[in-house]
Amino acid sequence: MAEIAPRSSPVELGKAPNPYDLVPYESYPFPRSHIRHLHTIGRLFGMAPADIDRCRVLELGSASGGNLIPMAIGHPGSAFLGIDLSQRQIEMGRRQIGDLGVGNIELRAVAHGC
Repeated sequence: MAEIAPRSSPVELGKAPNPYDLVPYESYPFPRSHIRHLHTIGRLFGMAPADIDRCRVLELGSASGGNLIPMAIGHPGSAFLGIDLSQRQIEMGRRQIGDLGVGNIELRAVAHGC
């Protein structure tokens, strides 16, 4: 009987899968983080927030852009950057951004542990 060599797992090869890439999670808008909401809250507290039609937005943990894409569409003069650990989610979001033709948003994946 021939002996079957064990298959190497990604963990053994030093290439553990990113748990955020294993199962894509939902990515949808959060109304309380919308720039119009944040602008209003800032004004109510006596602050002078940036003009929502010419602001820059950074979102950490952006997934596939479900929160940022609607804002980018509604505020074409503003710039949006989403950062996430999941390369898979970022690729999904980039496809959607390309399909929609939205030019004021960028999604970036960062390596786990950086």
